[in-house]
Amino acid sequence: MGSKSLVPTLLPNENWFEQGVPITTLRAYAAEFIRRDFSDDPAGAKLSENSSIWEISDVQLLTLNALWQRDIETVADILKHNEKTLLRMPKLGKTGLRQLKDILGKYGFVIASL
Repeated sequence: MGSKSLVPTLLPNENWFEQGVPITTLRAYAAEFIRRDFSDDPAGAKLSENSSIWEISDVQLLTLNALWQRDIETVADILKHNEKTLLRMPKLGKTGLRQLKDILGKYGFVIASL
């Protein structure tokens, strides 16, 4: 794959099959997406307080949707809450909170304890 990224050229809301996007392009897009978004090296990733919750890798979609439904859109929004208030959010649960704490902890962020 060349140095030009395919990610900006294909938007998630497009129906790629109806538009006749070649399978080789979709494979390249998928490879770039996985390489960029699911790296096992958080030290190389850039996650800041202004980062969208959707940029947090390895957190279940259910957890991200629970946050989003409560108008929590950035890492800073998550950090405004403590464990107790996050646990009270519908569909977040102990597992979701544990995931958030673990992943955000890798980037140096701390969710306030109960």
